[in-house]
Amino acid sequence: MRFSDRFVDEVRGRLSLPDIIGRRVKLIRSGHSLKGCCPFHQEKTPSFHVYEKDGHYHCFGCEAHGDAIDFVRLSENLSFAETIERLAQSVGLELPRETSTETEDTQKRTRLRAVMEAACTFFEGELRGSNGWRARSYLVKRALQEDTWQRFRLGYAPSHQELLTFLHKKGFTPAELQEAGLSVVGQTGEPRGRFRDRVMFPILDRQGRVIAFGGRLLGPGEPKYLNSPETPLFHKGHELYAQSEVAKSRSSNDDLLVCEGYMDVIALFQAGFKKAVAPLGTALTPQQLESLWRLSPEPVLCFDGDAAGQKAALRALERALPLLVPGKSLNFCLLPKGEDPASLLERGDGCALKKALSLKKPLLEMLWSMMTEKAGDVSTPERRAKWEKEIFEAIAPIKDDTLKSHYRRFLQDKLFHHFRPQRKGKGPIKNSSSTATLSTLRANAAWLRARAVLVTFLNHPLLLQDEADIFLTLTFPSAGAEAIRLHLLDALHGGKKLDADALNAHLKDKGLEEALDAILQPDIYTHAPFAKKTTPAHDVTDGWHGLLESRHLLEEGIPEVRAWQTSLSKNMTPDVWTKVQRLRTSMDEHYQQLGQSTEKERMEK
Repeated sequence: MRFSDRFVDEVRGRLSLPDIIGRRVKLIRSGHSLKGCCPFHQEKTPSFHVYEKDGHYHCFGCEAHGDAIDFVRLSENLSFAETIERLAQSVGLELPRETSTETEDTQKRTRLRAVMEAACTFFEGELRGSNGWRARSYLVKRALQEDTWQRFRLGYAPSHQELLTFLHKKGFTPAELQEAGLSVVGQTGEPRGRFRDRVMFPILDRQGRVIAFGGRLLGPGEPKYLNSPETPLFHKGHELYAQSEVAKSRSSNDDLLVCEGYMDVIALFQAGFKKAVAPLGTALTPQQLESLWRLSPEPVLCFDGDAAGQKAALRALERALPLLVPGKSLNFCLLPKGEDPASLLERGDGCALKKALSLKKPLLEMLWSMMTEKAGDVSTPERRAKWEKEIFEAIAPIKDDTLKSHYRRFLQDKLFHHFRPQRKGKGPIKNSSSTATLSTLRANAAWLRARAVLVTFLNHPLLLQDEADIFLTLTFPSAGAEAIRLHLLDALHGGKKLDADALNAHLKDKGLEEALDAILQPDIYTHAPFAKKTTPAHDVTDGWHGLLESRHLLEEGIPEVRAWQTSLSKNMTPDVWTKVQRLRTSMDEHYQQLGQSTEKERMEK
């Protein structure tokens, strides 16, 4: 049943977000919000916040976000219509009456669901009967256990008209069987079963209802794999195989794996990977990508490492780029050539699969890898310029401006290091001890600068709203500090409540506790006293502006460096490289002054 926006808004307006969430989550007051342990993933430190005034919840651990309707829909695995019906009844609202057309459509869908469920039951019985011995042998050969057959409701479609006879006896008409995609009209004009002599894989919707089938042919012939056609219940480009199984495992912190076929998903599940899905014989569609992101913010796409697999990965990457928003992306896992998850697990090579998964690449890294592989010879300025143009054209489809700026910055940095001149052993040899001393002083200065900046924003995250443009341009000398910077930006652009305690809990939940401890050492307040939590907001702002103006603390504050960054982003020429070297010499002097100051203070302690 469809509901008008007005009716949905009326339901939403009568709901109490804390009451609804409080039935499943123990909430405690924390400043302007309520917080508790997230019901959508496992955590020990509460990072799930409920903002009653704004009417939404947000988890800083798994990025779950929504209103009361979203919470009920996701936590109880309901469709949108089912959620509205249930909530309307709970607040005493009468459901709007269906039109005659809507009533007829509902009745038709109910009949089609009934025929699909009856067919599934029939196939399950045939698998275990005398006709199903070859199907059982096939499943055993594929190393699938009987309890796995039951879990995924696997079955067998006999070679003749047994299914149609069974369904006719159940009272279903030939027209209903054809509309459900279970029969086709033969050359003689008589209906015959669509699926014959096939191992059957039921395809379920998010609520676990049978909406279609996939069948694997046992004997010779084509096609080897056959799916149901489009029906009123089944739209191939909108569905994912095993999505209802994944919905049951939402609390798991495991990656969501996206494979190419049914057998991959089933083999992964049997091996303990409870979160795996597959598209249905097509390249990923925008609708399927949105479904994936509802299940996980960063699913992992698994492809064969051969040329065809890499081509499929590129198609998925290109399809995803226009849909990317802060907090939603993809990871890519390239398996050994000629392998898929099922083949690796069948021969007991789970270690190879785990190794491949551990080497997964974020979408942006995958894009860079693909672009470098196709670069060819870029030894001339013209070829280099052409390649650089292709790289930035590749990210043009990204619609979110903030995200696109992050991608551009990342790629500029990659290009900088890719073309960075390497020493050839020419020129005078510098005194090694003085070089090492300068390197140490420079590292001291860079680390102090990073800590001062991060402590300011960790203790006063609201400052990010006014200073995001500057913070966006910074880079930090350690992986932990850089990870914290990116999470702070995600918090800002993801519409999250900027709360110091919640951010701290979120970062610890992401495994950054050690990095936080290193940054928040008390001695930092000697250099940045304004960054203390107790400092009034206007004093924090003044202190931050002073930090910006200090050449000793913030390299990005030097106008020449800003100009160089702009030039570099537009044109890599020998003149720019000369400018780079001159600026780096200047910066070494600044680092030396700050590093000596820092080292002196450390020794005096």
